[in-house]
Amino acid sequence: MATYGREAFRTLWADVSLPANSNYRWQDLLTSIVFRNTVDEVSHNDLDGLQGGTTAQYYHLTAANYSNVTAWDHGGLNGLADDDHTQYLNTARHDTTARHGSSVVDHGQISGLADDDHTQYLNTTRHDTTTRHGTSVVDHGSIGGLADDDHTQYVDTAGSRTWALPQPTTDGLYRGIVITGTAGENCTYGDLVYLKSDGKFWMTDADAESTAGGLLLALVASATISANATGNYLLWGTFCETDWAWTVGSALYVSTAAGDMTHTRPSGTADIVRPVGYAYHADAIFFRPSQAWVTIV
Repeated sequence: MATYGREAFRTLWADVSLPANSNYRWQDLLTSIVFRNTVDEVSHNDLDGLQGGTTAQYYHLTAANYSNVTAWDHGGLNGLADDDHTQYLNTARHDTTARHGSSVVDHGQISGLADDDHTQYLNTTRHDTTTRHGTSVVDHGSIGGLADDDHTQYVDTAGSRTWALPQPTTDGLYRGIVITGTAGENCTYGDLVYLKSDGKFWMTDADAESTAGGLLLALVASATISANATGNYLLWGTFCETDWAWTVGSALYVSTAAGDMTHTRPSGTADIVRPVGYAYHADAIFFRPSQAWVTIV
């Protein structure tokens, strides 16, 4: 610390600029006074260059600026609909070959599809394991309430519900007892046929007992069946064919025209009179071939 006399201090005050941040003392035997340098206080907020903006510099924000920055909501930003992130897929770019390779891979072309890679799912061998279904696999017979009438869509043994035979009125529909058989000749939907001793279905003809009498009768229920091919045959039930034009409520018989039915009973000598059903609609019948027949003499 520098020490000066009274007169020297007066000169110092008048002529000398004191270095900043230094203390000066004037002293005699009676008095000791300490003088400090008086430099104007500078506000930090008034300094130049605080904003920064170049490499290794910081931005200085006001409290209001800071509140605005921290309060920004992503949804409030402008330009969210712009495609700014081209390193990601979007709805227009998801199937480009640049993202998926030379082509979009079809799942069926992936190798190893038969491998059991997804053990979190059930498969044909794992569907009944206890680890998948709980502590035990439930047997249907052990379920309570099996005697309850829970399935009202079925006919019960007590007979409390009758079986309602549907009455189709749409072309190509039929309901009832159906079997699969082989055709002896070409036939089409709605043809009346009989089962011959060769095990094949042939067209009926009321002109002879061998083609209309005591034989199993059926209606062809497939669109077409070629000779020696298999198809469906209705033995009993309801049947609709929109090409028909029956008299509602009238009986139907085996016709003398091959594969046909008729409202008119055959009347020629040796003709067979055998009922096969009744019309409940101009286009639909209840097919129920009689087990009895009459031969005209």
